[in-house]
Amino acid sequence: MSLVRWVPKPASLARALAIIVIAAVPVVLTWFFVEKQTALAVYRGMTLMVAAVTQVGTAHQIGIALIGAVGAAVASAFEGTPALLAIVVAACLTQWVFNQWSVAIAAQLPAMVAAFSATAPDHPWRQGLATFVGALFVIGAASLVKVRGTPRPADRRVAARHAIALAFGCVALLLINRVAGFPHGNWGVLAFCLVFVPVAGHTTAKLRQRLVGTTVGAVAAGSIAAVAPPAVCFALAAVCAVLAVTYATMDDGYTPFVTFLTPTILLFYGAYRSPLQVVGLAGERVGLTILGGLLALALTIWFVRPGRPQAGQPA
Repeated sequence: MSLVRWVPKPASLARALAIIVIAAVPVVLTWFFVEKQTALAVYRGMTLMVAAVTQVGTAHQIGIALIGAVGAAVASAFEGTPALLAIVVAACLTQWVFNQWSVAIAAQLPAMVAAFSATAPDHPWRQGLATFVGALFVIGAASLVKVRGTPRPADRRVAARHAIALAFGCVALLLINRVAGFPHGNWGVLAFCLVFVPVAGHTTAKLRQRLVGTTVGAVAAGSIAAVAPPAVCFALAAVCAVLAVTYATMDDGYTPFVTFLTPTILLFYGAYRSPLQVVGLAGERVGLTILGGLLALALTIWFVRPGRPQAGQPA
């Protein structure tokens, strides 16, 4: 992506702002009138749909939202049990179906399931419903601002192999997180899921883009949050959120999307923390991205074999 295209068009900014305004309503209302964990579930449901609304039609989007809601509820109910790993594997295997709709859609489903497994909320059914509501709001917002999907289906065999490898990687990262006790270990799972896709050469490119975007965003956010007052951090986080959504809806905006997404998260997390804690958060974000990315690269070396046709390539 050229430097010129880092400057978003006014229409793209207006569309992103409309999506955020519409999507923020359920999060804010849930935060104030229900409780924090349920509001977080609404947000995760929205996150689940970001890739889907840009790649598939409305019917498939609703199907993904339903599966994500069930996954969130089940993972919440089985938090901390041996059954959790089986649940994560099941979530990853659903990617076999998603890949045949379009590669990389709903790639956050396994990561979201893993994230819900660590929150241990009191009402799993509420988390599932909140996840579904959040997803529906993004579907509605994308429809209003006319975000259209462009499916890129994968071959059935390629889709199956990718789903199995995805399950292996997620389980490995969960076990590493459990042993190491990373405070935000799900960041590594998220990075792994988002860069590991069943297209030859695509994983390497996405990994490079994510590492660059995460590192630049983490350094910037860490530097700002270490010295700026909370009000400034929240204001800048809101600006970064608008820019992140703007680039998320662009075909070749992945690097700037990650660059602005990282400060959005870190500025919110670090607003009331000490400078040392903020630096630690930024370092953890980068380190876990590297961990998840290296695992994705290793599985790609095994998964993408030279001479075999991949999605989008002629046999």
